[in-house]
Amino acid sequence: MYTRVLSKDEKKNLDIQTYGLDLQNPVDKIDLQSLDKIKYVSDTESIPVIISKKMAIRGYKVGDELSLKTTLQKLAVKNDVGSEIIKDSDWKYNVNGESINLNEIPMDKFSYVPSRFSDSEVLNNKFYYLEDKEYKQYYNPADIELTINVNEVDKKVLEKVNQEYLEYSNIDLSKKMTRDSLTVKPFDIFVYENNMPTRIGLESLIGGTNS
Repeated sequence: MYTRVLSKDEKKNLDIQTYGLDLQNPVDKIDLQSLDKIKYVSDTESIPVIISKKMAIRGYKVGDELSLKTTLQKLAVKNDVGSEIIKDSDWKYNVNGESINLNEIPMDKFSYVPSRFSDSEVLNNKFYYLEDKEYKQYYNPADIELTINVNEVDKKVLEKVNQEYLEYSNIDLSKKMTRDSLTVKPFDIFVYENNMPTRIGLESLIGGTNS
């Protein structure tokens, strides 16, 4: 797994791309001779990144320190007068009745959990990874909930989205709406195959889908 960061070098005013790698699972096609130089150390104020040959041509070299500026994008809902930024407190994630702070979960600890392995075999809806000689359960992004204040949403947009979602997923969001709020699962992904919506399964994760 690698992370690409689009940013701007404030000193040179150049748009650049930097990369971070998962050193536990290095990419085979990338020859890294000095892994110790890009190892992240949590008690420092800098983050090690990899540069490309394009950046080297621009004058950057190994060991340079960059002051990067990245664009911050926030999710918002459209209302009658503009838009309302969604707050962190609007997101909820519960595991076995326990509330989990989404901001503290590493992204690589999420995995979609298919409901069926095959037509004849049903899974227990749990995937695990091995960490510190202990098996731990992956978090399922399909269970992440977002609560929206319907009084702050453009009613025409909400009605249109609900109708489109009903046709796509066969789930009527209006039935999940109270007088003041609507709770949805934005990452509960469906695939649309054989003229019907179904939740993502292991076959889709392995072989892809035409949705």
